[in-house]
Amino acid sequence: MEGLTTAEDFWQDKDQAQEIYDSISAKKKRIATWQDLYQRGNDLDELVGLMHENGDEKEIKQLEKDCDVLNKDFGKAEVELLLIGEYDQMNAFLSIHSGTGGVDAQDWA
Repeated sequence: MEGLTTAEDFWQDKDQAQEIYDSISAKKKRIATWQDLYQRGNDLDELVGLMHENGDEKEIKQLEKDCDVLNKDFGKAEVELLLIGEYDQMNAFLSIHSGTGGVDAQDWA
């Protein structure tokens, strides 16, 4: 896609050019997120090895917190990865109707 941006007539259709730049930017952001997670995982893996040999209780607790944060960030990135379809950047309307069931159904809806 970046090769398209170097074409002489790239800016003749400004809307299409902007879409391409937005797509490139989104993909670079996704790649950077996964590279960051990978690097943080490697760093924590190395720290686990060091802590196993000579870590004190305070350092081990901090390492556990860092692992929890990495796990949460990984979960968020994983959900974002699942939502990369053609229409996933678009808004949606959601309607919930209680149907039959009276007041209880309305309360739940």
